Amino acid sequence: MKKLLISLILTAMATAFAAADTIILKSGEKVEGDIQTETDDYVIIEIQVSATIKDRKTIQRTDIEKIEKLTADGIAFEKIKDLTPTPPLLSNSEYQGRVKAAQQFVDRFATSPHYAEAEEILATLKEESTKAAEGFIKVGDDWVSPEDRQKDSTAVDAKIALYQMQLDLKAEKPINVLRDFDKFEAQYKGTEAFVPALDVAQSALLMAAAKVKTALNDFAYTKQERERKWALLPENERMEVEKLYTQQQEDFNKRIDAEKKEKIKWLTVNPESDASLKAVAELIKKEVTRLAGFDKNVLAEGADLIVQAREEIDKGDYSAATTILREASAVIGRTPYITQIETSVREAQRAEAQ
Repeated sequence: MKKLLISLILTAMATAFAAADTIILKSGEKVEGDIQTETDDYVIIEIQVSATIKDRKTIQRTDIEKIEKLTADGIAFEKIKDLTPTPPLLSNSEYQGRVKAAQQFVDRFATSPHYAEAEEILATLKEESTKAAEGFIKVGDDWVSPEDRQKDSTAVDAKIALYQMQLDLKAEKPINVLRDFDKFEAQYKGTEAFVPALDVAQSALLMAAAKVKTALNDFAYTKQERERKWALLPENERMEVEKLYTQQQEDFNKRIDAEKKEKIKWLTVNPESDASLKAVAELIKKEVTRLAGFDKNVLAEGADLIVQAREEIDKGDYSAATTILREASAVIGRTPYITQIETSVREAQRAEAQ
């Protein structure tokens, strides 16, 4: 059993190490590691196979296009070269950490061929760090000022929520996207971000459908293979593995029960459960039909009207803003966003009258 567990752990471990040398082969393949021996005929390079295992590979000189060796500054630059462009929504403390790392390189390697690029990275990080300290928020490639967020925090929060959905879609987490869209629809319908969020949700449905279809098609074979491998184990190890598997399924069921109590529509999918896979497949079909019923042109028209109403509020023409908001309600229906703006208009009118 110990050998089995060790094997599973080693298989699951992510390998991360800094290779000092890169051999580029004539085939275009790159071999990264630490060169141990060089002769006129061949090169021996030590390769990190896993977190705990290394291997040595002998490569003939006739197969090598070129060899790139990282110096101390090269290794250090590898650690900071991807600090920019920065991802959105970084906190001020996260910016400070990036600034510190880039500053350390600039201070230490003034003669490095990477110095100019490192200075550019540092300058960018300092500029963005200053904005973050002043309360600006980077959403996508745009910066939102504290004034704009105060003026319409819902629209800004919608952009942030949309960006998170896009990240989850890119990370191939469709269930997360669909959960987020449920919240998005309840809170941000009427914002300019709603139609793009709808597009992301529809893409997530396609992705989820494909994943579930594959899992269902492979379900019987996967189960059969699992049981076949268990049957090959010594009885004591097989009993331990089966016990562990049963515990995992019980824990999973507890998680599902907790999600149901929270009234989460998109439950975590259990790939080991035929019923779970079929349930989500059916839910996906229904959601595809429901989202197809949205008229994106109408939604965009409603969002444009709300933007116009906001512009009238900025001018102090509350009567015009109220009229436009009624038009928006007639187009897309009443939404929490419209209600929120109408409330702010009434409060502004009362304050103006006093």
